[in-house]
Amino acid sequence: MAKKEKATKAEEYKKEKVKEKEDVHTEETHSKGMSETTRGIIIGAVVTALIAMVVILLILARNDGENTNVNPSSSNSSPVSYTKEESEMMTTFYKAWKSDKPTLVVYASSSCRYCALQKPIIDELASEYGFDYVYLVAEQLTGTNGTELETVLNLLGIEGRTPDSVIVQNEKVVTHHLGAMEADDYIDFLVSAGILEEGSNFKAEENLTAIDYAGFKNLLNEKGMQVVYFDSYMDCGGSCLSEQITLNDIAKEHNLRIYHLTANVFSTEDRTAFINGLGDLGYSTESYESQKAVSIPLLMFIENGHIIYHQNGSLDAKQIEAKFEELGLFK
Repeated sequence: MAKKEKATKAEEYKKEKVKEKEDVHTEETHSKGMSETTRGIIIGAVVTALIAMVVILLILARNDGENTNVNPSSSNSSPVSYTKEESEMMTTFYKAWKSDKPTLVVYASSSCRYCALQKPIIDELASEYGFDYVYLVAEQLTGTNGTELETVLNLLGIEGRTPDSVIVQNEKVVTHHLGAMEADDYIDFLVSAGILEEGSNFKAEENLTAIDYAGFKNLLNEKGMQVVYFDSYMDCGGSCLSEQITLNDIAKEHNLRIYHLTANVFSTEDRTAFINGLGDLGYSTESYESQKAVSIPLLMFIENGHIIYHQNGSLDAKQIEAKFEELGLFK
C-alpha cells in the first residue's frame, strides 16, 4: 500500500513538472509573439513615414520647378524665385516689371538722405504729368521667405546703392540712373525713356511768388509776417528743389503767400548787399559771423522787417508744416 501511494505521488509530481514546463513554454512563446508584433508595427510606421517624405519632396520639387523664372535680360541670369506669398510692394513691382509700357522703378532706402530729397520731386512730376511709378524701400523688401531684396537686385541688375532710378519694360531693364537728380534732369531722364514727351518742364513754382532783391527789400516794409524761401539752383540742387516743392504744396493747400528768392537772378552787387544785410535783420549763425557765409536753402519768417525765425538746410515736409503751425500760419 505504501508503495502504491509513493508511486501515485511520484506520478503526480511528474505531471506537475510537465505542466510547469508547458506553462513556461507558453509564456515564452507569448513573450516572443509580442516582441515580433511590436517590431512589425515599428517597421511599418518607419516605412510609411519614408513613403510620405518621398511624396512631399516630389511635390516640393515640382512646385520649385513651376515657380522659378530665369531672367535672360538681367546682368545676373541666375534663377529667381517668384514666391506665392509676397509683400504688396513686391506685387506692385512684378506688375511694373511685366508691363509692356516703360515704367519707372525707384530703388531707395529709408536711411538715405538723398532718397528723401528725391522723392518729393518724383511725386510732383508724377502728379503733374500723370504717370505711375514704383518706389521700393530696401528695408521693407523681406517677404515671407526673405528673398525679395535679392530678387529685386537680381532682376534690375543693380548693386543696391541708392537712390537708383530704373526704367523697366517687358521684364527688361531699359536704362537706369544712380544718384539724385534735379527736376529738369529727371525730366530729361524720363523723356529719354519714353515716359514723358519732349518739351516737358518743371512747374513746381506755380503757387510760390517769385521775387528779386528789390522785391525782397519791399517786403521788409510790409506789416505782418512774410515767409521767404532763399535758394540757389547752381549751389543747392535736389535738396533745394525738394523743399521748394513742399512749400509749393503748403501755399496751395493753406492759401498762403510764400515768396521765392533765388540767388540765380541776383547780380553780383545784389547778392553781396543781400548777404551783408541779413545780419541787420537778425540773422546770425557761426559761419555768418565769421565768414559772412549763408547756408542754403534758407527759410525765413520775417515780421515787421525782422527775422523772427530762420532755418538753414533742408527740412522734411512734416518739420516745415510743424513750424508753420507753431507760428500760427495755418488757419
